Amino acid sequence: MSLASYAQIDTDRPAFTNSVNVVPKSTLQFEGGMGYTVQATNVVPVINNGRSLKRLETYTLPQAVFRYGITSRAEVRFEVPQFSLSRYKLANDSQSRYATDLWNRQVGMGLKFQILDKDKFTLSYLATLRTERDNFPESERELTFGLFNDLIWEYRFNEKSKMAGTLGFGNGKDAYAVNAAALIGTKINNRLWLQAEAVSENYFYENSRYNVNYYTLNLSSQYALTQRDAIDLTVGSVVHSTAFILPRNLTIQLGYAHLFNAKK
Repeated sequence: MSLASYAQIDTDRPAFTNSVNVVPKSTLQFEGGMGYTVQATNVVPVINNGRSLKRLETYTLPQAVFRYGITSRAEVRFEVPQFSLSRYKLANDSQSRYATDLWNRQVGMGLKFQILDKDKFTLSYLATLRTERDNFPESERELTFGLFNDLIWEYRFNEKSKMAGTLGFGNGKDAYAVNAAALIGTKINNRLWLQAEAVSENYFYENSRYNVNYYTLNLSSQYALTQRDAIDLTVGSVVHSTAFILPRNLTIQLGYAHLFNAKK
């Protein structure tokens, strides 16, 4: 999100909603981080990849994207594959078990451009093509593609405060995703930005019995270390979700972004 005037770097982190802004022309920007998620239930154990789970902890990294400005209003993007380490407990078992895997999302290529930039309001569009992998055994796995679209908006109340949001939809292997989010944020000083965000994520599968819904609240901050470096922190929790899935009780994300010198 937009930082204070001190920081010339503007990032798509933290939290769910991307920034309406693009990276300056002929400039490369890196954004990445690590996520930690706890999912647990005290009611009915959940079947996940053939396992009956009652608790699942997941560490994900590097959550990385490289952004490059091609015009004053457009950028291209490359998403790096993510690696995850999971610790889980089965029903009627107190022992913790571990699993490692590359996550479903393998590689992503995207394009973001500003559609409208008038006075206090900006509207942008982000399209991302991602490779995906199902959860079958290695010998049976299929590599497919999914196209994801996000319409991002921002309204600035004044130089310090704004509201923003996104409306997105996409299709993957045997599933469709629809999401929406809205946030309100403000500058605390010339380096620190704080925001609160509400997110709705909905996944519709060909078999309607497996539709999944998440409603999440996120609190985020971003701090400018220099004019080209920033760190961020997000803490979130699902306030409502489909009954038969493990709710994301707690999510923590730590991130870093760096804007490289413009090409001369």
